[in-house]
Amino acid sequence: MPKIDIVIINWNAGILITEAVESILACIYPKKDLSVIIIDNASTDGSADAIPNHPSIKVVKNNKNVGFAAACNQGFMLAKGDYFLLLNPDTKLFNDTLTKSVQFMELNT
Repeated sequence: MPKIDIVIINWNAGILITEAVESILACIYPKKDLSVIIIDNASTDGSADAIPNHPSIKVVKNNKNVGFAAACNQGFMLAKGDYFLLLNPDTKLFNDTLTKSVQFMELNT
């Protein structure tokens, strides 16, 4: 399967970031081909500390809020996959979202 890197920018998203990550981990996509890169823009609500600990997840905690675009670039610089997905922290994926997305891309590129 192609490798997918998911980049999420977090800034005080509260429980939403945890729910987003849990929905990603619940996907039926092979975890060995999945990487979640979370750039925390100096959150003060503890949301970065509540992110589940998982081998597929990398959390980068910025000392200051560098802004959305700079944080996106920071995340994409760490991404090495075949496909990148920029995901908002208030998003939840369906179990087959990643599989169907990759199938579509593979058939249409």
